[in-house]
Amino acid sequence: MKENKVKHADAMKMGQEFIDKHFALQTSREHGPAFSVDRYYQLIEEDHTIPLNHGAKHRPNTVQIHHFNETLREVVQKLYDEILSEDKRLVYLDRLEDNKEYRKYLNLIKNAANLDLGNTTSDERLALFLNIFNMMMVHITYVFGIPTTIWHKKKILYFTYYMIGGHLYSTNSIFNGILRGNRKGMGMLWEPFGKEDRRLPLIIKDGEPLVHLAINNYSPFTAPIRTYSIQVKSIPTKQFDQPPSLC
Repeated sequence: MKENKVKHADAMKMGQEFIDKHFALQTSREHGPAFSVDRYYQLIEEDHTIPLNHGAKHRPNTVQIHHFNETLREVVQKLYDEILSEDKRLVYLDRLEDNKEYRKYLNLIKNAANLDLGNTTSDERLALFLNIFNMMMVHITYVFGIPTTIWHKKKILYFTYYMIGGHLYSTNSIFNGILRGNRKGMGMLWEPFGKEDRRLPLIIKDGEPLVHLAINNYSPFTAPIRTYSIQVKSIPTKQFDQPPSLC
């Protein structure tokens, strides 16, 4: 086999292009936007069913929602304190690099795969999925970058997943499926969950009317990013003038 010799500078440039074009996913503990020979990378395949939070041992229905959500809130709130602006609407993605709380989150969210969501109330699922959705958006954006094209945005919304309670969820299936009571979103031809979908019993019946005030959707009307407790059933309704952003 003929060996192709590549200069170090060219190899570094090639590696950076793989990251920038989202052809490679970092698999090492240390994450960062710049290519490094000290980190491990995996080429992204067309199998979009591999969840971002994969890695937990298969122990279905062994994680209780109350304990998990409160632990999630504690970890995520500490992380938000470090990466959000004072008004909680600006996300500093660069602060995730080498962040101890972010590493704690990545380890914790793996356990969402084994959540027991049977016999849970709407209030319990509302708090849980709000917390997961908001941090999932930050996680996805840090890994794949801020969407620059319609196809990039579709990948983030429809084809990037977390495993939660034994089922795959995209941000679309959480937002339009669970939180909005299985309603069609903009540009959708049908509901996220069909009649035989095993996630259908978990939806918030009739949808949460104030859900837009609780999620991070990167629009000019996005509310501050918060964490939600199962005990706290209300969503803040105060509006803010300046749009949120990522940097």
